[in-house]
Amino acid sequence: NIFTDCFTYDVDSVGNDIESKSDISSVHECQKLCYRKEDCKYFLFGKTSNEGTCWLKTDRVATFPTLS
Repeated sequence: NIFTDCFTYDVDSVGNDIESKSDISSVHECQKLCYRKEDCKYFLFGKTSNEGTCWLKTDRVATFPTLS
């Protein structure tokens, strides 16, 4: 798992949802989506096989359950 100040990789974060997008090619593409949303302050990115999902959030949470 990778943790940084503005995003988290391959974990779950319940709540603070703005929207999610699937078929995202990279964490950088997810970051661009967040940057374009005024209320996005945090995002998560998870990739399984060739498809990635980007979850845009208004804030981060304290606990991150691992994706299964």
